[in-house]
Amino acid sequence: MLKLTYLESSLHMEWLPISVAEFIAERKIFATRIAQSIHIELGYASILLAVDPVQLASLQLAIAYFNSPNVSLGNADCDYLEVSFCGTWISSNPNSEVVSGIFATNLGDRLEQSLYNLWLQSQNQLIFS
Repeated sequence: MLKLTYLESSLHMEWLPISVAEFIAERKIFATRIAQSIHIELGYASILLAVDPVQLASLQLAIAYFNSPNVSLGNADCDYLEVSFCGTWISSNPNSEVVSGIFATNLGDRLEQSLYNLWLQSQNQLIFS
């Protein structure tokens, strides 16, 4: 599963070896224990990746190979690719003006690992640019 944590000014991605259903169950238990409300809904999320043509071709092949209708690619600009996918949003305050929360999706281990590795590479490029 890919877990994306959206904060006010940043995004953090993790790959976890559990299903979205298991993750949601754990979050519900955690929220109950700390007496925090939790809001869960299906939706979409997007990330930006700095990819070169070889990485783009590899990602397109992985999406086609795993026949994943839950992933779409679009050009953000000449340097970045927008990757969108459907999954589950988890938030403690859905009506907040500040967009924050957790997005979780199951895309298959290999595709998730590919996206996670590309995201890490993109983060390193941003740091060293």
